[in-house]
Amino acid sequence: MHQSDLTPMPHDKIGNRVFKYRLIIKDVATRYRKSYALTNRSASTVAKAIMKIPTILFLGLMFLEPIKVLTERDHQEFDKHAFILQDAIDFYLPMSNRSRAWVKGLYINDDIYNDTSTRLIHMSPNEAVKKALKGEKIIADPSGLGLGLGFGRRRITDVNWSPKVYRIKESLIQKNQPVLYWLMDENGDGPERSFVREQLMKVVNIEYPPRWILRDQY
Repeated sequence: MHQSDLTPMPHDKIGNRVFKYRLIIKDVATRYRKSYALTNRSASTVAKAIMKIPTILFLGLMFLEPIKVLTERDHQEFDKHAFILQDAIDFYLPMSNRSRAWVKGLYINDDIYNDTSTRLIHMSPNEAVKKALKGEKIIADPSGLGLGLGFGRRRITDVNWSPKVYRIKESLIQKNQPVLYWLMDENGDGPERSFVREQLMKVVNIEYPPRWILRDQY
């Protein structure tokens, strides 16, 4: 399975072409990444870029799934490296002229990424591709995404607060340390971890959605 995403970038002019977007396609199993600089985001332009995908990226290809966690995170990391380079170049430019360069470092960044070991599969994407070509399975560790409440993994669309209301079960006060709180629900169950005050929100009136919403939607 693959994930893809398209994000706007600073307009980088090379010759007579102005590149405005970065298309990324990433294999979920091996984490292998391929990036493309695009002048526009039309369907035909994106399709032409996809047709250039290396054969190894079609290992077990099911579909291209847009705007997901892997690619969003990847854009954030690439922006950091691209903008650090721009900031360095800006030191040598007058204040009226700012660097917009990112295309030339795009493929270099891909090569570095694909040769670097990743935390979840404990090997580099290039190593994972070699194993996949031999028919070996690539097993990834759990990503650890969650609300931090100890109730399993979360989806990208989940809210960033608890869907349940808890009461304070006990607290721990230590000198020169923030007060720690442990929570429990009406059944006496709760997250194993503790929380500080800034992570909690006091709820006065509890109003749940009407049950007919569940009846009509599920």
